[in-house]
Order: sequence, then structure tokens, then C-alpha cells
Amino acid sequence: MKDCGIYSIDTERKVLEKNIRSILSEFKYSNSEGLRNKAIKAKEDLSNFRMRLAYDRSTEALESNFGWTSEFSAMTHKLDEIISFDDQEP
Repeated sequence: MKDCGIYSIDTERKVLEKNIRSILSEFKYSNSEGLRNKAIKAKEDLSNFRMRLAYDRSTEALESNFGWTSEFSAMTHKLDEIISFDDQEP
């Protein structure tokens, strides 16, 4: 993802992205309640980050201006798959 140039926002976004990619990578090899809990926490953290961007008038356009919206939506969808994985099993 493209950096916005605001150090604190870019740093937080990179940490979130790294954490989510780690969870998605771990999901390829196993699925456990611990992983599901990590996915729930990561989804909550991502949602909170997006809400903070939207709430502040000076940062509300960053997500769309730097093309983060589709990436964040894809991450949220993948986290939802992990969270609901156990519910889909017969």
C-alpha cells in the first residue's frame, strides 16, 4: 500500500497490515481458537484505525486518496472468513 506521508498513520497502518498478513499466513497451516481470537482483535483494530481516519477532518480522505479502501475491505473479508470458519463446518 502507498504511504500517505504522515509518519504516525503510516507506521500504524504498516503494523496493522503486517499483523493481518501474519494471521492470514498462519491460517493457511492451521485453524484454532487462538487464531480466531487474533483475527477478531485484528479486525477490531483495523476498524478502529479506519474510524479514527474518518473522524478527523484532516485525515478523512486519506483512505480513498491513497487507495487503501479496497485493501482494507479485502483484509476485512479475509479476517471474516477466519472468524466464521468454524461456523461453516458441518
